[in-house]
Amino acid sequence: ENRSDTDRRGIVEDGSGAHYADANLSSIPQCLGGTAVNRPSVWVLLCLAVAAGLVWWHFRTITVASRLTFEVEVDGETHVGSGVIATYWARNANPLAGAGGGMAHRDSGEAVPVDLGRYGLLFVTLQGKYLQGQLPMSVYGGGNTGDGYWDYLLELGRPKAPRESPHEALPLLIRFRDTNRPDTVECVDPEHMEASYPSAASVKLVHATLAIVNEPVTAGRLDKLLPWLTLSNRERGPLMNGRVWNWLAMKPGECRLQPWFLETIR
Repeated sequence: ENRSDTDRRGIVEDGSGAHYADANLSSIPQCLGGTAVNRPSVWVLLCLAVAAGLVWWHFRTITVASRLTFEVEVDGETHVGSGVIATYWARNANPLAGAGGGMAHRDSGEAVPVDLGRYGLLFVTLQGKYLQGQLPMSVYGGGNTGDGYWDYLLELGRPKAPRESPHEALPLLIRFRDTNRPDTVECVDPEHMEASYPSAASVKLVHATLAIVNEPVTAGRLDKLLPWLTLSNRERGPLMNGRVWNWLAMKPGECRLQPWFLETIR
């Protein structure tokens, strides 16, 4: 049967003199009534979205934010310092991490300053016997490395009432004879704080409490109190020439300090 030129060009007359292009249904998306030609691409996008969601769910972050409060008595007068530090936990993406490397963590925060009046500033650093992320575990207990570790961290990150921290679990305490000179840093023993101050002073730690909170990290105070922290590593390196900053010259158990013990926000 012979077809007209309009038929061969895919043009259809409807009897009213109007001409329409013959519809190519394969070019219409499936959701608009097209054929199944485009269906595979929809499924691919759907599968990619589901995979991305599963990856996010597996490697999502648990935040454990803790407020550390220090109460120090100086010559009968109480001085208090407090700040919030957070640890972000996630599953380790490194397949070679091994059984002990199932979780990775990152700390965010700065040392907590306590103004002792005429005796200057005391700083509660971010590390000591325990890493900052381990301090809440030492205070609230628990913390296994098995399959239940993720659930334990979820529970640990929920707000909790303050608890007294054992002195042996506290982060490193330091003071500077001159806050403009990092080489004047000294470590302070929480059990014998008076040994770091004039013999006539009565200085003692009254309370050190930790609470799990849902609050933002405390930031912006330390740069004003220790301005040399804002310098580049190259600029502040020569200033850190005291024994406390020299890891290679130290013996086990001696006071050790690094810039990231003071802040990890930058």
